[in-house]
Amino acid sequence: MAVEAGVDLIMVSHRYDRQREAFEALLQAVIDGRISEERIDRSVTRILRLKQQRKMEEAMLPWEAVEPRLEAAEERRTAERISEQSITVVKDEGKNLPLRRGADTCVIWPVVRAANDADERYADKETLASYLSSMGMQIVENVVATNPTPEEIAQAVASSKGFGQVIVATYNAAFFPGQSKLVDELLAVHGKRLIVAAIRNPFDYSLFPEAGTYVCSYESRPLAMQSLARVLTGRVSPTGKLPVTLSTNFAFGWRG
Repeated sequence: MAVEAGVDLIMVSHRYDRQREAFEALLQAVIDGRISEERIDRSVTRILRLKQQRKMEEAMLPWEAVEPRLEAAEERRTAERISEQSITVVKDEGKNLPLRRGADTCVIWPVVRAANDADERYADKETLASYLSSMGMQIVENVVATNPTPEEIAQAVASSKGFGQVIVATYNAAFFPGQSKLVDELLAVHGKRLIVAAIRNPFDYSLFPEAGTYVCSYESRPLAMQSLARVLTGRVSPTGKLPVTLSTNFAFGWRG
């Protein structure tokens, strides 16, 4: 339907099997005559013309030829700067930021089990806790399921007591009721002292607007977690602005 409507490129970023299904469905549509080869050719022509206009010949190179350039120090620092500037402190009514270096800190982290294979590759390796630890923070990480059970929630809440600072990460909490329940119970114990970090979907805010400190990183990849850790520890001043409207108080473009 998208191709029939005039779309030239379709991005299917979640799972190889879905990518194959999309490709095969498009091929079958051409075989069946639903979409003409001329229609596909027009898209290809427009794509190639745009690449020439934008001088994107390098986009035609194999990945092995491009990857070394992306790993250069200058490119890496540019990526870091862009990532750091995206981190958004929506609010800090609890006055929890920056984190106190000498205080024991508990990080409650949901296991990322997304449809995106790239995310899953980093799920258990470079987490927020690992970056905070590398920055000299005293961290205890408590890993819970993406959709924690009542028993996991009770254990996580109980283990968070006694810590000077508590951070809970959320990952598409609207899809996983256990995550929302976990944050609610943590708020009941820690109140405004709780720091909520949305590491995927900023709209998680709608589930617990009473959170005293709410920060968005928009993704859970290693670079984003490094940037989030730098903002939380005060190494980088937060400059990110909301790309969406969360509420009447926190509209598009809001910067805390």
